[in-house]
Amino acid sequence: PSLGKKSYTLHPCEGVGKPIPDGVIAAHKCVAVGGTFDRLHAGHRLLLSAAALVAEECVYVGVSGDDLLTEKKHAELLEPLVTRSKNARAYLESCRPGLVVHVSTLSKKPPLAVTDANITCLVVSRETLKGAEALQKMRRDALPDAPPLEIVAVDVVAVEGRPKVSSSDLRAKAAGFVPERPRDPRRPGGDPNIYNVDRRPTFAPHKGMSFEEY
Repeated sequence: PSLGKKSYTLHPCEGVGKPIPDGVIAAHKCVAVGGTFDRLHAGHRLLLSAAALVAEECVYVGVSGDDLLTEKKHAELLEPLVTRSKNARAYLESCRPGLVVHVSTLSKKPPLAVTDANITCLVVSRETLKGAEALQKMRRDALPDAPPLEIVAVDVVAVEGRPKVSSSDLRAKAAGFVPERPRDPRRPGGDPNIYNVDRRPTFAPHKGMSFEEY
């Protein structure tokens, strides 16, 4: 950001099904972000990093409570709530030392982004825009005099020939189930898990990440 005005180039939400052009959005004093954050992986880190970038002072992190996760695949392998909450907090604090991080448990009740007028921005993944817009409407109904809730959408980073990283797949792997992946003719034997030397990603994994996670 420039010294004169705090602004960041991210994706302001234009609505479900509409293009999301790159644009400059203003920073927000208090930002909300939510998720399960099971087996914290690269996609989670992108989402949390975006929240840390947009926030001027504090981030409210909502971590899905166990009662919301009973239908998840391999739910018995989900990390405990306390572990998921601790990991999300630690990563955010590592992104922005000095950032105030509030962690709460998401339940079937409306989240803080709906009920707290101090929160003016919600950071979500591109895949959850429909739910985010529903929260916008709930907030307008619950707090008609509050500032509008801006949505910042983080796109999925797709790597050609590799599936999207997900906690569900990581749990399935832990359970001994390895999903069949499309064969890629550019890789030795078509194995989607093996890169030729000249095909390896040009970016390095985050400290603590395995090659499988990115």
